[in-house]
Amino acid sequence: MDTITSLDPADTIARSLGGGHYYDTPTLAPGAGEVLALGHDRRALAAAVAHAREAGADLHTLTVHHRWATFRLPTPDDIGDYDWYFDWDDDEYPTGTAVTMLTAGASS
Repeated sequence: MDTITSLDPADTIARSLGGGHYYDTPTLAPGAGEVLALGHDRRALAAAVAHAREAGADLHTLTVHHRWATFRLPTPDDIGDYDWYFDWDDDEYPTGTAVTMLTAGASS
């Protein structure tokens, strides 16, 4: 399980709690070397790249992942004091929200 602090699939919570917004798409950095943007379209990819660029990432080392995530409020069993959590939805027919994730890799 990964944790986030500022993203809601409907974008309402994301705008109120912060996180980046590029090309009218909410973005955030859930972990070191990671950027997440809602959607699987070109706008989501452009938003994730803009967020990574602003954070000083080496754009030549980024890897693109198109995944699905289910966003939820914390439960008493969750570790950490976060406003929002997400679980990866890796089912054959996912029901989560489409997300584009960039991860930083070692340069070659």
